Amino acid sequence: METNVIIILVVLLVIVILVAGFVVWNRIKKQKIETLSSEAKLLEREGNYEEAIKRYEEAVKLKPGHAEAHYNMGNSYFYKKEYDKAIECYERAVKCYKKTVKSKPNHARAYHDMGYAYIGIGYAYEELNKLKAKQ
Repeated sequence: METNVIIILVVLLVIVILVAGFVVWNRIKKQKIETLSSEAKLLEREGNYEEAIKRYEEAVKLKPGHAEAHYNMGNSYFYKKEYDKAIECYERAVKCYKKTVKSKPNHARAYHDMGYAYIGIGYAYEELNKLKAKQ
């Protein structure tokens, strides 16, 4: 009987340690994503779009569904006049926002931001068409 109690306690202790580790890892990961996004925004404001894109890419690797990072990366590509890449990023952002509004239909911010992603796509296509017309 005592052996069973010890085994149960050990199993419970292992579960508690695993859950605590998971919670801590998620907090660290979330903080890292926020730091990368903040750094990227600062770099973007300074006109250092290449470095901003690298930070956004790191954030997206940690959280592939990070719509804001996809959208902001699209802006950096847009400013670099890499419109094809900007469109790809904006489209990924739209997909992420669509998932958000599907699971949270009353999430007004997601609708708002998705609208801006669609606007970004439109502007990028306009710029691409202007470039094609010059050729």
